[in-house]
Amino acid sequence: MKKSKKIAVFLGVFLALAAVFYFALQPKTNSALKTNTTTKTATSKAIKQKKKITLTAVGDSLTYGVGDTTNKGGYVALIKQKLVKQNKLQVTTYNYGKTGDRSEQIEKRVLESKTIQKNLKNADVITLTVGGNDLMQVLQKNFLYLANNTLSSTMHLLRNHMLKN
Repeated sequence: MKKSKKIAVFLGVFLALAAVFYFALQPKTNSALKTNTTTKTATSKAIKQKKKITLTAVGDSLTYGVGDTTNKGGYVALIKQKLVKQNKLQVTTYNYGKTGDRSEQIEKRVLESKTIQKNLKNADVITLTVGGNDLMQVLQKNFLYLANNTLSSTMHLLRNHMLKN
């Protein structure tokens, strides 16, 4: 129960930060904006009004940049590149990706690091990549069980099929 409560708090913090990000980028109410303007357009206008953007990335190996065949920093660098090129912005990035981290390890780092908390609070853009290593751990711990169940059910279906013919 304690673990699920921590995960809920962790997710709550990130949802709250996402909400702050969303509302921070919304342009101030003004009569020039029509009520039917899409969120994407409003966000684009708000970004264009800013000259400097701070992007803070938290997560696992994908955040860190593992798998990037160009060795340019993974998707964090790609987001930065796109913001610079398309919106002519100055972008500062903070990458807190760590290879192999599961959700509880990422949560622990966020809760224990004042630097990460400060950069999340001050970020204009926040990205979070989490869950892949959690899934891998479950699969590794249960591989024989899953394999045996799959094999057993497959053999059962095969036997029934063979007996019909």
